[in-house]
Amino acid sequence: MNAIKQKPGNELENYVPFPVEHLPEPVKNYVEQAAAAVGCPPAYIVLPLLSCLGQSIGSGLVVSPGDTWEAPPIFWTAIIGESGTTKSPALRTVKKFFKDLEDKAHSDYESKIPQYEADLAAWKSTKKSVRGDKPVEPTMKRYYVDDTTMEALVQVLDENEHGVMVITDELKAWFAGFDRYVKGKGGDAPKWLSAWNGDEISVDRKSGDKKHTRICNPVVNLTGTIQPDTLRKAVAEHVENGLFARLLFAYPPSYPQTWNSNKIAEEAILDMEKLVGQLISARDKSEDRETVTLDEAAMNVWERFFNENQELIHLSESEDAYPLAKHDQYALRIALVLHAIKHAGVVDLPAISKETLEAAVGIVHWFRNETMRVYRIFDTRSDEAKQKDLVCFIARRNKGTITVRELQNSNSKKYPTADSARISLNRLAEDGFGSFDDSTFRLNGINKQILSRFDFIHDQGDECMW
Repeated sequence: MNAIKQKPGNELENYVPFPVEHLPEPVKNYVEQAAAAVGCPPAYIVLPLLSCLGQSIGSGLVVSPGDTWEAPPIFWTAIIGESGTTKSPALRTVKKFFKDLEDKAHSDYESKIPQYEADLAAWKSTKKSVRGDKPVEPTMKRYYVDDTTMEALVQVLDENEHGVMVITDELKAWFAGFDRYVKGKGGDAPKWLSAWNGDEISVDRKSGDKKHTRICNPVVNLTGTIQPDTLRKAVAEHVENGLFARLLFAYPPSYPQTWNSNKIAEEAILDMEKLVGQLISARDKSEDRETVTLDEAAMNVWERFFNENQELIHLSESEDAYPLAKHDQYALRIALVLHAIKHAGVVDLPAISKETLEAAVGIVHWFRNETMRVYRIFDTRSDEAKQKDLVCFIARRNKGTITVRELQNSNSKKYPTADSARISLNRLAEDGFGSFDDSTFRLNGINKQILSRFDFIHDQGDECMW
């Protein structure tokens, strides 16, 4: 396959490789071998694998750090790259685990059809007074689908109580389905948002035997690939409605490809097949949803992470706050998957340990950095919209007062220098949002900058409701 050789001076040079050291075995070994065989960054394997493992756990398991919190194993992941950047081969190394199961399920289903048709024909030829109940048509057990319409998805979920995964080689069709409605406010978008939460979804049909279908506690993991231009068009529509914030992204630098003969060891594949099989078996045997908790040491880690993340949300402009608000959930969801991997085959699961939660937090920190990076690269909002975000941020954060240093420290990637923060605050003052004191004084013949401060005109921020 293709080995990695990064282009010098790539515009995505701030990319940080995925921290595979946080993954338990056999997942870590498989990720490293698959990445070497495909010639792609490990993140291209990790993201779809997270969705696959989450779906393998399904609806049988959730994690809860307290009475009011529950996190299901649901992951929406997207690997970004131009055509020819090994996205599809990477996705196939993960899809294969479900494809083999799907092929077997299809064969089982097909084998039942002749008997069903014979029973149905006999039933129809029997007098109504004595023929009894109509034969039940066989259903096919599903592991994944590629049809991303909600109506088709709900039909499959109705026949598969533990959920189903959406695997699509191109997420363009998924986003396009929402574009039929203005800013995602109608149609499928609200149902998809509910599905990410694991909340009830329902569909009403005008035709067919079943007019209303209701799915409680759905588990729908999603993974796919997407090209940068497609994603750029989707950002404007789906940042504010919350859809974009629920996706976990990986966008490594592009690189030229060279041939290599690396292969995934048979043992690594068999270990992963065994793991997926154990998780699915435990899921299918569960009659009621089991709740896993955190042990005392893990709770201390959770509290620190939760408080830190909430502080970041408070100090962030809105476009950054949207995904950060989902990272609390993702930390728990990742911890649940890591925990299930470590205890695959165990009947009575213990509480999640400190070490497992710390690994989950380490992975979420990577996703936090990568998400902010993707947002900066694909931010297509107007200058007016960006300015509104900054206005609301200042109004919400300090009730209208902020210094250049404080703004820079709030987001050093967006404002890498004091001058970049100063320019933004000065532009707000020029547009009538407040006053900006940026004067200097001389000390021993040298110009010294005073503490540059922007003071907000509160009437301008009423819509921010600070």
